[in-house]
Amino acid sequence: MLAAAVLPLHAQKSAAPGAAPLEPLLPDSSNFVTASLLLASPSDVLYSCQGHCAIRLQCPTHDLDYVYTVSSNVDNPNDVISFFLKQGRVSMLAVPTADYLGEYQKDGRSVVQYDLNLTHHEKQRLWRNLDGEILQRPYAQFNYMGINCVSFCAEQLEYAIINGQLRLENTPAQLNRADGSLARFYTRRAPWAEFLFMTFMGTAADRRVSTEGRLAPELLIETLKLNPIRNDDGTLRPVLFSDQPRELLPLVKPETTTHLTPMLVFGLLLIAIVVITLLEWKGLRRLADATDITLLALQTLLGLILLQATYMANLFEIRWNWYLIVFNPIPLILWLLFRKRRATMKRVYLCFTIILVAFIACTPLIEQLDLEHQFITAALATRTGSNYVSAQ
Repeated sequence: MLAAAVLPLHAQKSAAPGAAPLEPLLPDSSNFVTASLLLASPSDVLYSCQGHCAIRLQCPTHDLDYVYTVSSNVDNPNDVISFFLKQGRVSMLAVPTADYLGEYQKDGRSVVQYDLNLTHHEKQRLWRNLDGEILQRPYAQFNYMGINCVSFCAEQLEYAIINGQLRLENTPAQLNRADGSLARFYTRRAPWAEFLFMTFMGTAADRRVSTEGRLAPELLIETLKLNPIRNDDGTLRPVLFSDQPRELLPLVKPETTTHLTPMLVFGLLLIAIVVITLLEWKGLRRLADATDITLLALQTLLGLILLQATYMANLFEIRWNWYLIVFNPIPLILWLLFRKRRATMKRVYLCFTIILVAFIACTPLIEQLDLEHQFITAALATRTGSNYVSAQ
């Protein structure tokens, strides 16, 4: 009966790196089930730039070894467009550990294991709860800060505790930041990921969600060390058996770095726009006209993508996004309506120039705004300002 209570829904034998050998059951049944956290190193894929966290459950006596992991894009995990533009729902998967580690091994990513200091009945409860999550697939709306792989693991640990509590009340200093600043910290080694996340984050950058929702693999272990399990008898119990992880897979392919950062790319864009504007004043009007058409098309396209990502994909909940002031279809609509009315367009250019300059001035006041994005805003303001001056 005890075995039936903890066996996973899809029992299957597997041999995995770091798998425990078959062993006899101890008199106290303490080795009947072992539970651990698996942390995978970051990758160059945008949504894995912080790494991944999952729960491993083993029953060596019956040769069972599974990793319980959440995925926001089960059917096509490499589809970045779907990740950013569609309503991704989180699904729970029970994967044989050999298969799970095999995927990370192919990518050259490391995986380390921290054994959890849970009682036998807590491990039994954890396994039963995780099987229950599989039945709800897909069961939750993915949210970059709220419902993700780390929040899932942390909450499942909290639910598993019997005759005690695990509360993540003490946190590392980094978690004192607002969510936007914290997202920048997590993506500091992936500048394009940081740029994209901050593009879509909106006013969620100013808030502070629950500790579980704000954790990333980088800070999870440190946070668990700061918050021991408080047993009902007043004693404290560490969540982890040891501070030192067990390496299941070595790091073969570290994260790559790029010198072509958003700061450089959009800084060069601004310089190019300024040069084109100066050439326009020297009489090279055709180049400026082609630049304006290109910028207007890209600005409109980015505005439509931003609207979709903000109000449909819901990566950071449905919240106002400040960059919708810059990227939206309104400039194209006004141009189509009034392009033959010079006086009207002159006022339109002036209005947009004032809005864009004021938006740049607000950068220190709004958490979402940063220099990389404002280089683009400055480029647009340069062209609208030049068109206002030249419109007669």
